[in-house]
Amino acid sequence: MKRTRNKIAISAGLMVFLALLLPRQSFSQSTVFTVPPEIPTHVLMSASGLNRITCPGAIRDVTTEEESGLMVTYTETTAIVKFPILQRGSDRIYADKPTEIIAVCNGQIFSLIVTPKKISAPIIQLTRGTKNRVEENRKRFEGLAIEEKIVEIIKTVYKEAMPRSFKITPINQTIALFRDIGLTHLRTISIDGEGFIVKEFTAQVVKGEQISWDEKEFLCALVSDEEKRQWMGIKPCQLPSAATKPQTLLAWPIGITVDKHHLKRGEVARILVIEDLRER
Repeated sequence: MKRTRNKIAISAGLMVFLALLLPRQSFSQSTVFTVPPEIPTHVLMSASGLNRITCPGAIRDVTTEEESGLMVTYTETTAIVKFPILQRGSDRIYADKPTEIIAVCNGQIFSLIVTPKKISAPIIQLTRGTKNRVEENRKRFEGLAIEEKIVEIIKTVYKEAMPRSFKITPINQTIALFRDIGLTHLRTISIDGEGFIVKEFTAQVVKGEQISWDEKEFLCALVSDEEKRQWMGIKPCQLPSAATKPQTLLAWPIGITVDKHHLKRGEVARILVIEDLRER
């Protein structure tokens, strides 16, 4: 697909519109990850909380490594996983070693390589596979213009209201890009059948007490191609807080929201970027 000048306005407009559209909300809510069948998938779980695994059909069995000490209970559609916590005197010792969980859901086998961390308990969604996701996503977005799809996708991800047809891949990669900001690529959400992905980043102040930034500065740092920056309407490219030259971490971003433009030390900002992977 050839890019045309009239799409510049669409992209630049979305950067502003989405930032104003989404309400402020805490990042402490449960994070959702999806796990496909038959493929060993690494996910993070809470070392102290009750972790949920959900199945779109019936759970027939959940098996864990005996030495892990995991406590697992399950109903027809949901399994609850809790890591053991040891008490030694006045100290609590939390699990920190990866272990495997095998779940049988809808007649399919799911392999989860889970690592306990001191995080809020996530929700792990077991999915039906690519074919079903494609069909469900196409039906979900049928009849919507591309601008409406972009807004709907980012709103859905931001509110943690993603359907099972969205494939969520945990990344948890630290990116050394800014001097004053600690940036982490948390996860990538794929919308199979529509050609879009959402990359979710979190940011925290690591130098000083407060920083101010906006969507264009973020995009400028993560897109090294000058032609793409011009297409997105972010020229000239100024990076007052960047520690390195722009990196190519985004391909074709067409929508973005940053939920905190003035970020104080101790706060966490969420950045959602939607990319267009369709053939062009």
